[in-house]
Amino acid sequence: MDDQHRMDEEKRMDDRFAEMAGNYDRWIGWEPRLAKEMPFLLSSLPPGAILDVGCGTGAHSLALAASGYSVTGLDQSASMLEKAREAERLRRASDSEPMGGPKPVEWLQGDITEPGPLTGRKFRGVIAIGNALLSIGEENRVLSGLQSMIETLAEGGTLILQYLNATRIREQGRLVVKGGPEIWLRHHFEAGGEIRFHSYVIHPTEEGEWGVDYRSEILADLPPERILPLLRPHFAVVETFDGLTGRPFSPSESDALGVRASGKH
Repeated sequence: MDDQHRMDEEKRMDDRFAEMAGNYDRWIGWEPRLAKEMPFLLSSLPPGAILDVGCGTGAHSLALAASGYSVTGLDQSASMLEKAREAERLRRASDSEPMGGPKPVEWLQGDITEPGPLTGRKFRGVIAIGNALLSIGEENRVLSGLQSMIETLAEGGTLILQYLNATRIREQGRLVVKGGPEIWLRHHFEAGGEIRFHSYVIHPTEEGEWGVDYRSEILADLPPERILPLLRPHFAVVETFDGLTGRPFSPSESDALGVRASGKH
């Protein structure tokens, strides 16, 4: 086994999203979600090159590419990127006008907090949505990733963030269950003053029984009063929204916080 293949295998073994990649698209339900979120993205992002941080299986990247953007999808998960590339191949195979189709998405495996294939590159827009920012890891890594996103933006560029509203989680908790041949249960709650995320993938085994893949994380807590002061020194305008709907953000009602920072200095 050569060094590159060994490194690829090590990354795959460390892939904490591998157990859910196969069912992720079915669990999410992209058609209604994209119908809700794409109008906001298309009205917010300037034309040109866009970086999708934590692109996952690529739904937003592909939708942006279909709308004329030059898109780079970055994710730490080899399994998620494999699904993204597969989705793009299937889309191109079914395209009735393949020569006039969108520009291919550039899929990159990497960590936004570390130097890598993005070194020296600049983008007109950077997005980290669907809780991608908090999925970077511990708070110090999340803040490092945020700084890297800002540095990757070209002058005048726009940053869009979307992640779960911790204030509402503290008040009400959050439980989401997605079914099918396998079951994905996501539980967000407060314990010991921290926001915790427990993920359970329940699946049938070859022995005819049920197995469980379990993951537990502590999520960084970045309410508006923390995130906005971090962004305002770098942007002309910083706004908050109810997710990616364009409606005003409500600490007690919004499931997710959306942030649009435009006019990078």
